[in-house]
Amino acid sequence: LAEMGAGACLADDMGLGKTLQTLAMLLKRMDKGPALVVCPVSIVGNWIAEAQRFAPMLNMQILNSNDRDKTIKDLTEGDVLVTSYGLLQSEEELFAKKEFATIVLDEAHIIKNYATKTSKAIMNLKGDFRLALTGTPLQNHMGEIWNLFNFINPGLLGSLKHFADTYIKPGDAASKKLLRKLISPFILRRTKSAVLDELPPKTEIIKKIKLSDTEMAFYEALRRQAIHNMEVGDDRSGAKHLKALAEITKLRQASCNPLLVDANIGIESSKLNAFLEIVEELRENKHRALVFSQFVSHLAIVRRALDELGIKYQYLDGSSPMNEREQSVKKFQKGDGDLFLIS
Repeated sequence: LAEMGAGACLADDMGLGKTLQTLAMLLKRMDKGPALVVCPVSIVGNWIAEAQRFAPMLNMQILNSNDRDKTIKDLTEGDVLVTSYGLLQSEEELFAKKEFATIVLDEAHIIKNYATKTSKAIMNLKGDFRLALTGTPLQNHMGEIWNLFNFINPGLLGSLKHFADTYIKPGDAASKKLLRKLISPFILRRTKSAVLDELPPKTEIIKKIKLSDTEMAFYEALRRQAIHNMEVGDDRSGAKHLKALAEITKLRQASCNPLLVDANIGIESSKLNAFLEIVEELRENKHRALVFSQFVSHLAIVRRALDELGIKYQYLDGSSPMNEREQSVKKFQKGDGDLFLIS
């Protein structure tokens, strides 16, 4: 695709090595000029680490706070600049001046909305070959396809109005089939089922936890209070939706641990007790685990419990600095810690 002057979208399922495939492509094209990789700030460090491991010949660079203009201007063959979407947007003019041999967008669905500042900054980049990486099946989101292809193959789908009139508004099977036929040569997609058929399927065990009578009474009181708050609240649609979301979130937190709703309440958490039992079983059998929670405050409670038991773990949430994230991942990969707590 690069040799014929077209861009591409690598849409393999998560876990099938999009980063590794891209590094191979960057190696192949390193003599054509500098490359740019744009990704979420949380995985900048991962790109650097993977390149050092699998493609040490590439000269990976990031932008520091000093001499950004010079860093970008001096990029040459074999250099790969890795930057975040946020930094690209804030330094849009600097990036727009540079001609890149290859531009890679990781988690490319971030630019699905053409009207955002990030999308506009991306469209101003100059690059020979453009590659978008996303594990999201594009065919399921027709409205998002136009902007992605406006980046990798400008003009292929015409103007936004033409795209909407031709493919979205008809909403029939014929228009979808036509769109699929037009874009399929530029989308490279493999599913896990097609690639990993020699491995056993993933085993999912859903463990339901019965809350104690005290927890259930606390939850029921919150539920009734939530209904009352909704009845006496602002009748405006937007305000009501926000209030409903806030009340539902509070109920979800109460289901996790009553302490998330009231830090001074003296109710024991059934879920925390069940979690600690599972951790003990894992450790006895020499297993290690990743532990996820949407609520950072919930992980804080888990951390305190693990600290009291002397159980070692690594930790990462949205506020963790990038260098600390890298260190935590490396430590866990080397066997430092039984658990990795992640929000």
